[in-house]
Amino acid sequence: MPGNEPARSRKLTKTTSPRHIQPNLVQFTLMMTVTTTMIATGGFGALPPNQLTSNAASLLSENLPAEMIEPINLVLEQVAAPTLDVIERPDSSNNNPVVELFESLVEPIFTALPEALTEVTPTVTTPEASPTNTENPATATLEVNITTTETIPPSPSMTLTTPTQPPSQTPRPSSTATLAPTWTFVYIPPTPTKTMQPPPEDTETPIPAAPSDTPTVTGTPIVTTSPSPIPSGHLITSVSLNGGGSSITATGGATVTVDYAYQVWGDSSTCPGCNFQLLWGLDDNWQTCFGWPSPGPGDYPGISGTSLASGMTVNITAPTSLGTYTIYSFAGQYPDCSAAIAAYTSSSATIAGQITVSDSCAAGLTLIHSAPFSITDAFEARWDGAIWSFATVPNWGANLCNLPTYNSSGVDIAITARTANNICQSLTIPAFGGVAWISGDNTLGQCPVELYTP
Repeated sequence: MPGNEPARSRKLTKTTSPRHIQPNLVQFTLMMTVTTTMIATGGFGALPPNQLTSNAASLLSENLPAEMIEPINLVLEQVAAPTLDVIERPDSSNNNPVVELFESLVEPIFTALPEALTEVTPTVTTPEASPTNTENPATATLEVNITTTETIPPSPSMTLTTPTQPPSQTPRPSSTATLAPTWTFVYIPPTPTKTMQPPPEDTETPIPAAPSDTPTVTGTPIVTTSPSPIPSGHLITSVSLNGGGSSITATGGATVTVDYAYQVWGDSSTCPGCNFQLLWGLDDNWQTCFGWPSPGPGDYPGISGTSLASGMTVNITAPTSLGTYTIYSFAGQYPDCSAAIAAYTSSSATIAGQITVSDSCAAGLTLIHSAPFSITDAFEARWDGAIWSFATVPNWGANLCNLPTYNSSGVDIAITARTANNICQSLTIPAFGGVAWISGDNTLGQCPVELYTP
């Protein structure tokens, strides 16, 4: 206040309770301060700075005393909101009558409240916004509850005088009672509002275009690769020596016929247009050769056939030396048989059969079964028209080697029985259950006995 102005005083109307005036003044002052502060700080930092907030902040900093700005800044710092600038002003430099009136009203609140007042806790509450209202922000309400611990008797009247102080002193009211409230500001942020999402826009489902007359081929092309070519080769099956199996016993110099089924094929990728040769050998000695001129049998699977149907029966002359000899087949892409013969070796050929050269009476016949001497066992053989089967049965003689032979087929069969002392006996077994009792005496050196067929 200027020092040359007289002190102002205002009489208050007599009321039944002086406490009723001060709380209303406190509420009004706090409401005005909080509202202005919210504008100055952009809703406690919720809104970006703008011209309105800057003007409001400047107005508060220029007109509010430091005693009010400092506690307000403490609250703003707690909620991370922009703070107000504190402007140090000389006591005599402010001649604004509005400010002087505001200071005269506010100063007694912070200095004239009784110390008996308990802690005042202002609470900012924000009513929850309606879920459907997203345009209007929530309104903050400041509630101040003041509770006194003593009763102040009513007074007929009270005069509040604001004296004029010298420029070097801070003006203070003349009052016998000093109230020092303790303020605690609690900020409760507004409850987030639910934002209604706009309904999705209607989208039209595209109608597929009518199919055109010209089909469109789409997709990832499939790349196919040709399989690796199969090298040239051959396959021999169903080998028969002299009409029997793939093994035979023959005398030296005898002729052994070889019949078979075959499959042969070439490889045009390695030898296009080449001839193909099929060769037969006995151990390392070639016996005969058959050839297919170009283009030969073709790539795999080539051609198949039988020796009887193709006129390719092989005739092998048994060696004169006693022993066992192996029959081989050999094939490949060669210009002629001479080239195939030159390339033939038993190690590179395929086994097809076996010839045993013997001076026995069964030479040239096919061995079916052998019955060694056994005190307890005899060795049975049975023909069913297609295959031979064998079984062990109890022996019926202590010094005998027995080989009972049965014919279960519908055709008589011819067999040859040979004893170990090279004595042969030719027999015919009747169809439908006929039996031949082949037997040898071990004490006479006749065991084992053997069964042969032509």
